[in-house]
Amino acid sequence: MTTQPTLAPRISTTSTLDFPTAHQQITGGPWEMHQAWLDKEHPDLLVASVYFAWEPSAFWVLAHLPDQDIATASTADNQDMWELGPVKVNP
Repeated sequence: MTTQPTLAPRISTTSTLDFPTAHQQITGGPWEMHQAWLDKEHPDLLVASVYFAWEPSAFWVLAHLPDQDIATASTADNQDMWELGPVKVNP
């Protein structure tokens, strides 16, 4: 399978702390993030989306990471969390 590169659109110069304006201008993407390492996605997966753009002084990345309630089986720093199973959704 051949994939084409995704071009990041250029936006007008924005203050690096002006997130509302940058959010309106960021139109590259979306790249959707799924669980490609699994044969079948977890039924509770909420797909994340990533958008991007650039300007001469910055590369902007906007990620929409939906989650019901974030929790993990991690018990220490620097664990390979992808090996711990799906993130658990707490009721």
